[in-house]
Amino acid sequence: MVISVRISDEEGYLVKAYAAKCGLSVSQFMRKAVYDQFDNDYTLTKEEMEVVRELTSYDPEAKI
Repeated sequence: MVISVRISDEEGYLVKAYAAKCGLSVSQFMRKAVYDQFDNDYTLTKEEMEVVRELTSYDPEAKI
């Protein structure tokens, strides 16, 4: 799946620079940011996370 996000040139520069500082590609950095936000917003128990995985067909081994 491809998701496009439009940001300004300045924001793009900041994202690229920060991702590089973290040793990540922009894709890895953005993915991590999204997952971190999910984690901040939703604290799920192990059982609840299993339900989410089943409902979304989440495969932790799949390449994103």
